[in-house]
Amino acid sequence: MIDPTEFDPAWYLQQYPDVAAAGIDPWEHFGRHGWGEGRYPRLLQSQVHEHYLWRGLASPMLRRLRSTQQQGTPLEQAYASWALCRWYAQTAQWQSCAEALQRFHSLEHALPGHAGPWLMGVEAAIQTGDLNQAALYLHGLVERFPNCPDIPLARCNFLGMASLGSANITHRQQTLNRLFSQHGLTAVRLWGNSSEQVYPVWEFDSLSSVAQPLSETAPSPCPRVSVMVPMYNAEASIATALRGLLAQTWPNLELLLVDDASSDATLAVVKRELAADPPRTGLKVTVLSHARNQGAYAARNTALAHATGDFITTHDSDDWSHPQKLEYQALALIKQPEAAGCFSHWVRATQALHFTHWCMEQGWIYRNISSLMIRRQVSETLGFWDNVSVAADTEFHNRLLAVYGAEALVDVLPGVPLAIGRQEAGSLTQQSDTHLLTMFHGLRQHYADAAKRWHAGFRHPRDAFLAAHPQERPFPAPRLMCRGAESAAHGPLEDLIQQSDYWDAAWYLTHYTDLQDAKIDPLAHFLDHGAMEGRDPGPHFSTSGYALRYARQLQQAKMTNPLAHFLRHGHAQGLEPHPVFPGRQPVMPSRPTVLLCGHQAPAQPFGAERCLIDTARALEAMEYNVLVLLPAAHSVAYLAALQSYVQGVAVVPYHWWRQGQASCPQAIAHVLEIIERYHVDAVHVNTLVQDAPCHAANMAGVPLVIHAHELPAHDSALCQRLEASAETIGRRALALADVVVANSQVVADFFHALQSPDTPGVPVQVVHNTLDMNVLLSLPPPVQYNAAEPLARAAPYRVGLLSNNQANKGLGDLAALAEHLATAAASGELKRPVHCVLYGPQTPELEALRLRRAAGELPDNLVFEGYIESPETALATLDAVVSLSHVQESFGRTVLEAMTAARPVIAYHWGALPELVVNAQTGYLVPFGDTRAVADAIQQLVNQPETQHAMGLAARQRAVETFRPRRYVQALQQVYTPLLASITASLQAHSGSIDSVS
Repeated sequence: MIDPTEFDPAWYLQQYPDVAAAGIDPWEHFGRHGWGEGRYPRLLQSQVHEHYLWRGLASPMLRRLRSTQQQGTPLEQAYASWALCRWYAQTAQWQSCAEALQRFHSLEHALPGHAGPWLMGVEAAIQTGDLNQAALYLHGLVERFPNCPDIPLARCNFLGMASLGSANITHRQQTLNRLFSQHGLTAVRLWGNSSEQVYPVWEFDSLSSVAQPLSETAPSPCPRVSVMVPMYNAEASIATALRGLLAQTWPNLELLLVDDASSDATLAVVKRELAADPPRTGLKVTVLSHARNQGAYAARNTALAHATGDFITTHDSDDWSHPQKLEYQALALIKQPEAAGCFSHWVRATQALHFTHWCMEQGWIYRNISSLMIRRQVSETLGFWDNVSVAADTEFHNRLLAVYGAEALVDVLPGVPLAIGRQEAGSLTQQSDTHLLTMFHGLRQHYADAAKRWHAGFRHPRDAFLAAHPQERPFPAPRLMCRGAESAAHGPLEDLIQQSDYWDAAWYLTHYTDLQDAKIDPLAHFLDHGAMEGRDPGPHFSTSGYALRYARQLQQAKMTNPLAHFLRHGHAQGLEPHPVFPGRQPVMPSRPTVLLCGHQAPAQPFGAERCLIDTARALEAMEYNVLVLLPAAHSVAYLAALQSYVQGVAVVPYHWWRQGQASCPQAIAHVLEIIERYHVDAVHVNTLVQDAPCHAANMAGVPLVIHAHELPAHDSALCQRLEASAETIGRRALALADVVVANSQVVADFFHALQSPDTPGVPVQVVHNTLDMNVLLSLPPPVQYNAAEPLARAAPYRVGLLSNNQANKGLGDLAALAEHLATAAASGELKRPVHCVLYGPQTPELEALRLRRAAGELPDNLVFEGYIESPETALATLDAVVSLSHVQESFGRTVLEAMTAARPVIAYHWGALPELVVNAQTGYLVPFGDTRAVADAIQQLVNQPETQHAMGLAARQRAVETFRPRRYVQALQQVYTPLLASITASLQAHSGSIDSVS
C-alpha cells in the first residue's frame, strides 16, 4: 500500500460519492477496492497536467510530465509515466510509450492499479517488435487481472505478432470465441476472400458467424426491432456490416438502409449481398436513397421516418455486429419495462483485425454509444438526430438522459464486445477538425457544451423534441459541423463566445500560465473572472484594448464584457477587435517607420515600460515615424505617455517566447498585417522575451532590432519562466536579430561571449538607458540634518527601495537592513532614526513582510508606502535609495532615477550597477548580500550630512553627463543610421503615401 500521508480522505469521498454514500471508511475502501479499481488517493499534480495535455497544451504539459516522471514523489512519477504512455500511444510514438511503461512498472505501488498499463504494455511491445516483452506483459496481465475481459483480445494481438499461417489463425479464432462462449454466445468464424483460399484470413472483412437458429426466448408476439444503417461510399465495408445484420437471431427485424448519394458501387454491393443471402422470414430490408449527400445523421433521420419497429437502433456501415447483439438488447428492454433504452459494448479494430483503442484507459472494450436501442415512444418524445457532421450520437444520448434520467438506460453484457468498430484513418473520428480529441478542446467540445446548455433548459419532455428539418437550430453548433439549419448568434452568452472565432481555450490556458495548476473550465473562468481582469480570449481579440478604445460604447450598452459587446454590437458597427489608438505625431511620408514593440503593458508600469517610452521619445527625436505595438492596454496613463511621441499605438495579444512552445501563427499574422498596412521599415522589440513580432519581422524581410534589457546569465527566474538556459536565450536573439542593442556593457559582454571571435556575427551595440530627467532635476537635494537638533525631534532619515516587490528584488534584505538600523539606533550609533521605506505594488512577498511586522517579528522602522506611479513622488520623500536585487540588474533604472534626483545610492556590487554608481563618490557599492555593509554605508550618510549632500550632487552630475536623453539619442542613431540609410534616402527622394493612424 501507499504511504498513508499520500491519502486525502476528504478528497476521496468528494471524488467518489459512491464510497461516501456507502458509509465506508475511505482509507479502508481504497486499500480493499479502490486501488484495483483504478481510483486515486488524492489529486495528483500530474493528473492536472495530463488534463491540459489533452486540451491543447501538449508542449508545456509534456515538459512538466517528463520532469515529474524523473523528480516527483513515487505516486506522481507513476501517474506521469502513465499519462505520457497514453499520449505516446495516441500519437504512435511507440518506443517512447514502451520506455514510459518501463518507468511505470519499475515503481512500487504504481497507480493506476487497473489492467490498463498491462494491456498497454502488450500493445507497445507488439508495436516495437519486442515479442519477449509482449509475452511478459501478457503473463503479468493474466496473473494480476485474471478476470479482465480484454485478455482474449490481447492474446489475439500477441498471436498475430508471433506467427502466421492457418494454425495461427485457428488459434486466434478459438481465443476470440472463448470471450463469447463464456457468456453463452455463439462462436465467430472467419471466411476467405475467394474460393481459391484453403484457409480463412484474419482481417476485419473476414468476420462472420456460425449459423444460429432464431431466438427461442423472444416473446410472442415478438416486438419489431428497426435498425437504421446510413451508407455513403461504403462499397468496401457494407458487405461485412450486412453479413452481421442478416445473421441476427432476433425474429422480428427491420433493416433500413439509406444510401446518402454515394458516388461508388455501394448500392450494387447491397444488391449483390441481398441476392446471395436473401432475407429470412421475419427480416424486412428496405433500401432508401438521398438525391444529394446530407450526412450520416440526416440519413438516420430518413430511416427513422420510415421505421415501424417497437425498438429502434442504429448501425454504422463499416462496423460488424455479433449475431446475438440485437437479441440481447431487445430482451433487456423487454425484461426491464421501465428502461427507456439500452447499450451494448464494443471494441475497435484495424483492417488487420488488430484490437485497439484510440485513447485507452482501463481497457479496449467500452460502451458503444452508437448501439443505443430505444423504445418507439422515446423516439416520439425526443424526435430526430441533430443534423451535424459528428457527435450527434452523444447529443441524442445526453438529451435522453436530460428527459428520462441516467437510471433509464441499461448496459447489456458489459465487457463483451457485441460489435467491432472499424478503425480507419480517414473516418470523421480521425480527421483533424473532427477528431475525437476535439471532445477535449475544439469542435466536439463546443458542440457538446452548447447542447448541454440547451438540455439544462428543459422544463417538460416536449422541450426536448428536435424536428428532422428544423427551420432554426435549438442551440448553436460550430459552422464546420452544421449540415442543416445554419448556426446563429443566439442563445446564452457562453455559446456566443465559445463558438466565435475569438475564443481559443488552448491559447487562453497557454497564455495565462497561472491557470495551469488546477483543473478549471477556461470559458467559465473567462466569463466569471478573466474578462473583468482584462485577459484576452485568444489572439484575435484584445480585451483591454477594446475596453479602453470603446469605453463609451460599452457604457452606453451597459455591458462590462468587451468581447460580448463586440459580438453583440461592435462587429456589426465596424469596431476593431485589435484597436489602434491614434498618436499625437503626424505621419511623415518622407521618414522611415519603426514598429516599437513592448513585451507587456500592466496597469502599474515599471522600468521596462518607462524604457519603452524613452525609446519612443528618442525615435521621434531621430525623425522617424513610430508605431507602438503592445500585447495589452491596461494603463491609460502609460498609453497617453506613448501617444505623445508616436503616430499610433496598436494592441495585439501575443505571449512571451518559451522554449519548446510553438509560436502563435495568428499573432504573427496580425503583426505581419500591421507591418504591411503601415509600411514598417524596421521592428524594434524592447526585450529578449518577445516572439510574434520577431518572427513577423523576419517573415516580412524588415530589419529586426532586439533591445536587450535582461541579463539571462544571472537571472534564473527568467530562465525558469522561459524554460531555457541563458545561452539558449542569447543565441536565439542573435539568430533572429539584425542588431542587438544592449542597455549596458555587462549585457553586451554576455552576447559577445556567445559569438565566435573569428566571425563578425550580429552587431551588438551598447545604448545605456536614459530617462526624462526634467522633473527629477527639479527636485531639491534632501534637507541637510541640523546636528544641533535633539535626536528625539529629528525627522527620520528615509532610505527607500522602489521595486515591483517580487522576492528577487531583495525584500528580505530590506527587512534585514531595517533590523540592523533599528539595533544601531537603539545603541545610539545613529544621529537620526532611520526608516526603511518600501515602494511598490501589493504582492504575496510584500504581504508576508506585513504579517511578520504585525506579529512583532520585524521592527517598526520598516515602512510600506504602496505603489506610486511617478518615481519623483517617491524620491521626493527619500534621502537615499538602496538596490538590493538578487538578480544582477542589466541596468538599474531606479538607481539612475535616484541619482538624477540627487539621492545617493547604496547597491550591491554586481551586474550593471558599477556602470552607474561610482563607489564612495555617488554612493556605495557593497558585496552582494552583505546587508550589514549596507547598514554601515547608511550610517555614514546619516551621521555625516555633508557627505550625504556631496554624494547626492555628484550622483546628479554623473547622471546628467553620462545618461542624459541626448546621449541616448546619439547612441541609438549609431544603430539606426546604417540600418535604414538606404530606406531613408529612398523615402526622401520619393515621398510615398503611408496609411494614417486613426
